[in-house]
Amino acid sequence: MKNFQALQRPGYEYFRQIVDSKNNTVKGQPNTKKETLVRLQDQVRLKYLHYQGCFDRQALHSIDSSSFVGVEKESLLWAYSSGGSVLDGLKAEIKNSQSQDWQNLCPYCGISGVDETDHYLPKDDYAEYAVFSLNLIPSCGRCNKKKGNYWKVDGERKILNFYLDQLPDRQFLHCRFSYDNNLPGVEYRLEQDGAISDGLFSVISAHYERLELLGRYKENSNDFITTTIDSILSYSKDLTTQRLKISMLEQYGRMVERYGVNHWQCVLLKEMAGAELFVEHMVRCIKGHTLQDELGL
Repeated sequence: MKNFQALQRPGYEYFRQIVDSKNNTVKGQPNTKKETLVRLQDQVRLKYLHYQGCFDRQALHSIDSSSFVGVEKESLLWAYSSGGSVLDGLKAEIKNSQSQDWQNLCPYCGISGVDETDHYLPKDDYAEYAVFSLNLIPSCGRCNKKKGNYWKVDGERKILNFYLDQLPDRQFLHCRFSYDNNLPGVEYRLEQDGAISDGLFSVISAHYERLELLGRYKENSNDFITTTIDSILSYSKDLTTQRLKISMLEQYGRMVERYGVNHWQCVLLKEMAGAELFVEHMVRCIKGHTLQDELGL
């Protein structure tokens, strides 16, 4: 997991452009939704400033549910649901502002590609932020569905905000990698490092629980293990256990630079490199695999 870069351009400018891009008429009749949005522009601007202020104070949890109801709420939600090139451009700009490795990787899980956009403050409860850039986080469909309207409980945030929360560079995601009878086993867990505050770890724990990440990492681990083994089997027959371990740790270091120390694949690769039985078995496999190739078997 890594932090995302928020857009620097004021969010209200996007809102104004989205409103301006809407047709003035629908089937020959005045577009009442656009008229409502035009009338609400000053109120929305103040709401955006309020959101930004709470964000800067790390107090998003203090934002009350929307006061907009009826036609006003319907129109604010329509600004998002009706789509359009301006909104598509905004979503693309958010994605393209991230590092290349994360432009199409869901920040909530680090497993799947991005195919949806999550509203950190749910748009059904906060319609005025439906197209606010700071409230839009690229996500995969599975995370977006599991998160739903969940983001705080009893006034405390329970889902990580990748613009706001400073993700620690200390490891909190761990796994146990076993290799018994040539069969790999993986179990993930969370552990609080002493440098991680209780408040942040509480949000991390709730985030992982809500999105069922530990189980999802386990589900996806076999594919990563298989890919890693296939890569190892292409190594030179002269490889020793020590050199293989060093090579795997070097690859781990490169992955941490790209994805962060708490990315599930980084954590797993580190444990695989430290599993002596696995490393020794891989070296034996490399030598046997190379011998078979030489014999034409």
